[in-house]
Amino acid sequence: MPVADAGNAVLGFGRWTPEFSFSAGGGAWSALYPPSNLNALPLYLVGRTTSAQPGATRCTATCPQRVPVRLLGLVHHNASVNGRFRLSLYADTALATLLHTTGWQEFWPPAFPLGALPFESRNFWTGKYTPRQIANDMWTRPVWLPRTYLIQGLRLEVNDPLNPAGFFEMGLLDIAQGHQLQINFAPGSEFGFRFRTEEQEALGGVAYPERRDKPRVFRGTVENADHLREVMPFFWEALREHDLDVPMLWHPYPEQRTLWMRTCFLARLRDPGLIAHATAETDRLPILLEEVL
Repeated sequence: MPVADAGNAVLGFGRWTPEFSFSAGGGAWSALYPPSNLNALPLYLVGRTTSAQPGATRCTATCPQRVPVRLLGLVHHNASVNGRFRLSLYADTALATLLHTTGWQEFWPPAFPLGALPFESRNFWTGKYTPRQIANDMWTRPVWLPRTYLIQGLRLEVNDPLNPAGFFEMGLLDIAQGHQLQINFAPGSEFGFRFRTEEQEALGGVAYPERRDKPRVFRGTVENADHLREVMPFFWEALREHDLDVPMLWHPYPEQRTLWMRTCFLARLRDPGLIAHATAETDRLPILLEEVL
């Protein structure tokens, strides 16, 4: 199989999240919102620490067998704009053989290229979202590792002592091997939101909108995907295994940090139609994804 371009989109095929068991790992977690919530849906059943101090905001996860992992997602987290995290991957359940550590990473990488904002903006120099801009929305921080690692355990550490909530919480820590498209999605692919806000209009014409969370959506195609080496061993199998109910991470721009927070989300497949033979050896692959709320 040819090597994919480093900037091509990544789909969270080969998902291992349900097979990992989460524990406090030295952290301090609420009895009502334990770390065991971090491997299952729904996202509103979060794992929550009892404080925001670094000693409390940590957990571990182990798997009965070693599995290949490259893509992870910190889904539906409440980290502040100054929050940081570190993921460490291990070859054993005792967390004794370290394979890789991400080092301390920002939950919120810059979202605006330098010069994109007016000079008077309070975040002109950092390029980051402000606390006001991230309020009342769901966010996913992707982690695309340099290569695939065979792991049996991991440790998550969070450093966010000034979190205004006074604690750290997260809906899911998604763990997958991940598959990077050999040929990226084609021009003309679409993205945006499926708006759910409803509006009632009074007899006098006054509108009363009821704002609701809106899932992000991606609709596109991959043209001339290799039938034998990509479509059948990866996409066909993913359609069979994930169906329309098992979620996966969608990370369309792994090389463009300013787009990560806007475009990466936990998604479910929606029926995009059938795969079409483009030539004797390639296929036209439709993709339709919708964010899990």
